[in-house]
Amino acid sequence: MALPIMVMRRAAMPLLIALAFLTCAPERARESKTAAKPLRIARYYWPGEYWVDIAAARGWFAEEGLQVELIDTNSDYYGGLKAVTTGSIDVNVFYVFDLAWFRAQGSDLVAFLTPDVDAGASGIVVKREVGDLRGLRGLKIAVPRRTFYEYLLNAALEPQGLTLGDVEVVDARGEEALASLAKPEIKGVVTWEPLLSKAVKQGHVRAFDTAGLLGVAPMVYATRREVLRSRAGDVRALCRVWLKTTNFISRDPQAAFAIVARIYGKTPQEVAEFARRDRIRKLADNAAAFTYGPGFESLYGAAESVNRYFVDAGMLEKPLDTATLFDDRWIRQLQKEAPSQ
Repeated sequence: MALPIMVMRRAAMPLLIALAFLTCAPERARESKTAAKPLRIARYYWPGEYWVDIAAARGWFAEEGLQVELIDTNSDYYGGLKAVTTGSIDVNVFYVFDLAWFRAQGSDLVAFLTPDVDAGASGIVVKREVGDLRGLRGLKIAVPRRTFYEYLLNAALEPQGLTLGDVEVVDARGEEALASLAKPEIKGVVTWEPLLSKAVKQGHVRAFDTAGLLGVAPMVYATRREVLRSRAGDVRALCRVWLKTTNFISRDPQAAFAIVARIYGKTPQEVAEFARRDRIRKLADNAAAFTYGPGFESLYGAAESVNRYFVDAGMLEKPLDTATLFDDRWIRQLQKEAPSQ
């Protein structure tokens, strides 16, 4: 005798659930499994990147099953960014401005995490005879052209009634700031810590820093889109290690900063002071930053400000689609795994 339809459906349900699980399981496995080859991560003496060296020292990458190769980019920050576009580095930290500009040049980079916001770690130093930003009118200032630092210079000059056209911009690497200041014709530089503080110790004037434009300088971890597709398990593992290490820094900064100090030949006090000028972001900060909004508190808002600059400065004829610069899946997954953070 035929079973009633309802009974047949009930009998079939466990089988259907099992089949669905088996169908989805390979996809979940692909997402969670780490690759056999190392993920190449840039390392740099910068508070938002402290966690990389700390995690390596504590063995937390290996604990997560993630093979990594740390690549030192301290000698050439922008060279390290370009290396992501060419494939010799997989993951690096970009200012939103630089991420957008690389995208405009054809590199399909995507941000998946925001580790910090520059809140005084980048700025402008002028020679003592110049005095302040207004004194730069008609004078030469060294800055890496078509980078976040030229954008920062423009933003700093505007409230003083000046534009980039009122100064003579000389293209120079930020790492060469002290050498640039040694040239008589150069009257100021745009650079970052610890070079800013070194320049001040030489007798120059700190005329401006990013503490005066809070939110204009968010930083993001980015990689090539194909890395997000082909190595999703690695990216997820990387984010978990970041969260674990960031929590450790927050819980025990003294121990965390001691590790960084030992690696870079600094004192723990220097490492801690640097972290006061560059704010290390937590998971809740990431959740807010990856939420759409018009202001600088949102990465989308910061990117739109950059977009307007590109067009106004004649760098682009039409705006970018900046919404595609960010992928919040990784942060949302971390939120599910650690809902109380």
